[in-house]
Amino acid sequence: MAFIGSDDEWISYKLERQLEVLSSEPDAVVWSEGMVIDESGRPIGKTFSQFFDAYNRKKEGSIFLELMRGNYICGSSVVTRRENFDNIRFDESVPLLNDYLVMVQLAHEHPWRFVEEPLVKYRWHSGQSIKNYRGVWDKDQAAVYPRLVEEYQDELPGDVRAQLLVNAAEAFSRLGDGANARSSLGHALEHHADNMGARERLLQLDWGICFPDGWRLDGGGGADALVNEGDTHASAGRHEDALRSYEEALATDRSNVRALVGASVMLGRLNRAEEALPCLEEACELDAGDSEAWLNRGSCLEDLSRIDESKECYAEVLKINPRDLDGLGRTGVGLAADGDFEGALVCFEKIEEIQPGDVRNVANVAGCLKALSRFEEAIHRYTEGLETAPDDIPCALNKARCLKSLGRDEEALQCCEKALELLADVRRKDTEYMQELLQNLDGARQYVKLLEEEERKKGDELEGAGEYARKLEQLIEGQAAALVVVKQEDVPGMRRERQVPGIFGLFVMHVKNEGLSATSKRALAYAARKLKRD
Repeated sequence: MAFIGSDDEWISYKLERQLEVLSSEPDAVVWSEGMVIDESGRPIGKTFSQFFDAYNRKKEGSIFLELMRGNYICGSSVVTRRENFDNIRFDESVPLLNDYLVMVQLAHEHPWRFVEEPLVKYRWHSGQSIKNYRGVWDKDQAAVYPRLVEEYQDELPGDVRAQLLVNAAEAFSRLGDGANARSSLGHALEHHADNMGARERLLQLDWGICFPDGWRLDGGGGADALVNEGDTHASAGRHEDALRSYEEALATDRSNVRALVGASVMLGRLNRAEEALPCLEEACELDAGDSEAWLNRGSCLEDLSRIDESKECYAEVLKINPRDLDGLGRTGVGLAADGDFEGALVCFEKIEEIQPGDVRNVANVAGCLKALSRFEEAIHRYTEGLETAPDDIPCALNKARCLKSLGRDEEALQCCEKALELLADVRRKDTEYMQELLQNLDGARQYVKLLEEEERKKGDELEGAGEYARKLEQLIEGQAAALVVVKQEDVPGMRRERQVPGIFGLFVMHVKNEGLSATSKRALAYAARKLKRD
């Protein structure tokens, strides 16, 4: 029996890989790593474990007690024998946590085996139930956590039972049910009298005690609960609210690395990188083995154009975990931007070993091969990428350039024509892209300056860039009517005889894939560095 969520996808050979494991251990439950994709099906560059902060969770053997800390299983990857379900049913009374209960029951009865290769594409999108049905989640948690304590009481340590009941109390509190929140906290202290989270929460519920530093306990006990609250806000895109939660956690415990990293990420997303950097420096000093802190520190330094220092941070990430996908990716991009395509290729090929099938990484491998004049290999990789993402414009154009370099002009022309068709289709969505652009005025202005600068440097190769930049500037200043005069022929690099998208085409693709984020701005910065070097 194998599971799959309605919006997730399996890799074609998923079952084959897992049945190989199951054949040697018939009683086991086999699951795998997942690759997180966005609404359009493009990988976001993180595995399931990275995305849900489950990289260090126990994945094999008896994972029953580990699951009591919360669900971290990629449900769409789970496979086990049908007879293992003879006494297991989904409980429809808890619609959002019934899969968690099933995983707990399977973990109670069977050993688990884990396949490190991502065999599932897990889709994260705006319709995600965890983001849009907070009240239902709270009701399910209020029902499920006490049930787990009751059903497995004799097998759970006291501190685990207490924490489950504290979690239930938090859910009751969010639902406005103070009586059941108090009752759950009281039972938690019966199971583990030293649970400070339960004690502090009871103080607030019963006597409304306000702590001098303004610490709120709405999310549960201690700084970790406030960090969890911040994580919830962050996943829903409420950056200001998330930042407040992380800052309150830090007011309680300045040594909380998760809070420091969380606060820095929110500051970065709010374009306050200068403020974010001290938090990350402090986090790295507190825990030199925290790869997430080093990774975000590197990202922050990139946003501040301190490139050499950012490279040192990514090197630290890879010392801690040589298989860290983000660390490898950012190191590879940095090496490519500096012209070290051999070094970049090593990074991108390592990513491919760990997470095969990532379209963007395939394009990165191909780009390095192209830069090294290994055109046949590059064509093969671009073709591979286009099979997975046939609407990838840069991939089609770069394949055409490689074909042209080998004198295969007819094939190159066909690739160019296809890319132009795709690019024209992208331009028909101008309004959508412009709205995204305007959501971040700093990013928009940066792009305007880049266009004007490139026209000055490149002359007629980017003829029209300055005019287009002025139209964008009008948009930025609120003259939305200017949007209607932005036509395909106005866009720099769109002249059919040159058949290249130019810097604007690359920018549009980044906006399409990521939204106008720090990622897009870093991509533009790298493009500018490359143009300056060339």
